[in-house]
Amino acid sequence: AAIGLLSIVIHLIINHEYFSNNENRDESNRAFRRYTIAALFYYVTDVLWGIIAELKIPVLLYADTLLYYVAMALTVVLLCGYVTSYLQLNSGIGKFIKYFGYAFGVFEGLLLIINHFVHIFFWVNSDGSYHAYMMRFVALYIQVFLCVLLAGLTGTVIRKATGEKQKRYITIFLFCVEMTLAIIAQILYPLLPLYSVGLVLGISIIHTFVKENEVEEQYKVLLSMADIQYSLH
Repeated sequence: AAIGLLSIVIHLIINHEYFSNNENRDESNRAFRRYTIAALFYYVTDVLWGIIAELKIPVLLYADTLLYYVAMALTVVLLCGYVTSYLQLNSGIGKFIKYFGYAFGVFEGLLLIINHFVHIFFWVNSDGSYHAYMMRFVALYIQVFLCVLLAGLTGTVIRKATGEKQKRYITIFLFCVEMTLAIIAQILYPLLPLYSVGLVLGISIIHTFVKENEVEEQYKVLLSMADIQYSLH
């Protein structure tokens, strides 16, 4: 819970502008905004999980675990949308990954509905103890697969880019790799907040080396235009 609370504070500090007015943004920035909102939702469920698990309240723990898995899946689905949008891949493999992500979101939603009647994903006993079942691992490994696909896709685009754009694409690639490792770590150590750590670290990297770099590049363009206007004057 403490790690989750720290993640929320850091997340709100570095991404505060994305929680304000969403007008006049391009599609990739809107996609990143949706991703940051989903990440915030995940942090909240992670914080609550730690507290409720300590209090041993079965009904609340089941409900929060359900929201936890929804939030985690949502972050991966929206990551697919953000990366394909940022790379401007609206056809071919980019479109496939984006819609595969949507299909996975629907698939996990159905699994969690079925899980309420048949224990295939997770369950919470009357004593408040949490138990994971096979479909949890299937869903998480599909998320790993999606992140690997995104990393591979970004890797192919890096070779075609140059200059600052290539540097930003390399950052996106490292981000996808880092998120892949975070999910694997969460699979191996389910009771540790490793995905929260991975999320806040990854989003911080994107904010520092992609978003701020874009702002700096736009500032240089505006400064150059101002110099031209001053020279003409």
